Amino acid sequence: MLYTIHEAAYRSAAPLRLAAEFARDFWRSPVNPAAASHMGRTLYASADLMANLTRRYFKPAWGIDRVSVNGAEVREERMRAVRAVGGGLAGDDSGAFAH
Repeated sequence: MLYTIHEAAYRSAAPLRLAAEFARDFWRSPVNPAAASHMGRTLYASADLMANLTRRYFKPAWGIDRVSVNGAEVREERMRAVRAVGGGLAGDDSGAFAH
């Protein structure tokens, strides 16, 4: 359910992103005489910010297999966080099942 809302937010921002990219390209153009003015630079910066805020950024592949802990090599282990019944994360001592 949340992922659907997340995707809908990205898709609904697409026209705004396209308009911001158009405005950014317009105010960056060397052919535009107003591009060098204070107003032109401000509008370019605003459009660039909006275009970058609505852009989709993907999760990078880190590629970390081993880390050094206190001088010893430790293999990286991925764990999935699961919410416990009491609201804490299963596997940590701060949740509802701490003894």
